[in-house]
Amino acid sequence: MATGARIPWWSKIAIKLALSRAPVPYGFWKRIGVFRHGDMADPARAIGAFRAHYDKANAVRPMRPGFTVLELGPGDSLLSAGVAKAFGASRTYLVDAGRFADESPALFYDLERALSRDGLGSLSLPADAGMEEILAALGARYLTQGVRSLATIPDASVDLIWSSVVLEHVFADEFDAMAAEFARILAPDGVMSHAVDLRDHLGGGLNNLRFSPERWESPGWRGAGFYTNRMSQAEIVEAFTRAGFSTVELESALWPQMPIERAALHETFRGRSDEELRICEFDLVMVHGTPGGRGRGNDG
Repeated sequence: MATGARIPWWSKIAIKLALSRAPVPYGFWKRIGVFRHGDMADPARAIGAFRAHYDKANAVRPMRPGFTVLELGPGDSLLSAGVAKAFGASRTYLVDAGRFADESPALFYDLERALSRDGLGSLSLPADAGMEEILAALGARYLTQGVRSLATIPDASVDLIWSSVVLEHVFADEFDAMAAEFARILAPDGVMSHAVDLRDHLGGGLNNLRFSPERWESPGWRGAGFYTNRMSQAEIVEAFTRAGFSTVELESALWPQMPIERAALHETFRGRSDEELRICEFDLVMVHGTPGGRGRGNDG
């Protein structure tokens, strides 16, 4: 069993709150495994993640030649820009809340070899290039001001918006603004595809629902490396619906039973149904203004 799995959830809160106050850069915490923003520095994972969202979106509305992509929350890796290029994208926006990515050019040369092995061609990257030169060759921009970065992207200019376990980390008071910006920048025939993980970052349950909004949304807690916005599946879908999106596909994975006693929930969350509280993750595909959709729950 991993050491982290043996640490009680409440101890993780105390430890991360203490560590987040230390004057140490994020890169150090990432190296020792305390704070991490994803695991997409591995080329195979980066290819697989992009392919999954591309295939879902392309099945709804085939991507046009030279399409434009936006990844929300690339985290530790910018490799999706290279994968998108291999799939035919001409431009990629990589939008995050900070400059978390490993910007080593070597990662992209590793990706290029992996793409070639998978029969996806060559990125034709310039030899011995720096990161800025590589991103320029891929038609990629790395934007690190979170939701504010979206304002720099032109109207109706993006064909595919995607994210992998990121939406749950968007601050609750910024979610509607993000949804509105997505509606503005997505092309009329564009598609959004998101994978969402509703588990807490304290032990894989719902211990995050024990706390009051005042405490959970306080600046110290929001910046301590375990924040999720605690929005339910229904609330996330409704936020995008208010912004003008319609659901094409909604596929949920469920806990066999609620992972927390109802009495342990803060009163803010006691109105959620058992069915809502059993959803541990889901995949969501949405488009502008197309009515209807389909969904199913899996007991997985």
